Amino acid sequence: MRLIYKSCIVLIIFVIATGCCKEKTQPIPLVDSDGDPCVGTIIQPPPEILAEVDAKKVKGLLNDASGAKGKGKLCTGKVFIVKKPITVYRVWGKTFEGQWWSFSYPEGPQDAYRKANNICKEWNSLDKLTVCYLKENSLIVIGPGQSADCKQNGPPYLNYPKSPVNQVYVPVMDLVGNCTNQVKWPAK
Repeated sequence: MRLIYKSCIVLIIFVIATGCCKEKTQPIPLVDSDGDPCVGTIIQPPPEILAEVDAKKVKGLLNDASGAKGKGKLCTGKVFIVKKPITVYRVWGKTFEGQWWSFSYPEGPQDAYRKANNICKEWNSLDKLTVCYLKENSLIVIGPGQSADCKQNGPPYLNYPKSPVNQVYVPVMDLVGNCTNQVKWPAK
């Protein structure tokens, strides 16, 4: 009898520990402004560095960062506030003052980077790199890329599909500081 009692206790503990009675939740799929699926996920940065903010409380920021099909920008995203300075990278051509940055050091060649990040040649020549830090209390948006329909160097025109690569939307240059001098990119 004692053995049966112990076996029942062990079984109950096992059932509770394995969570068989917990409600199973499925991740919410990412969709663009038209309700079509995005590719990839939105990175979840450490909360001690970046904290998620309710996009409804920051009117327009997510809309500014998100683009319609074929227009680039983000497919969708989440708004974050910077709690500690964090390094961001920008590959650029005419001016390093721009809204599109990355948390990852950019790897060449140019065409592969362009495809991964949905950057048309007419938007950016991708020949210089600047490294900066996002300032504390800056509001940014992070998300995977929307498709881009490029009009230069065609026909045929080059089109990039939605991308799983997360980009960082920085709405104004005042949010970055301690930037390095520009360097030629990609380094040969």
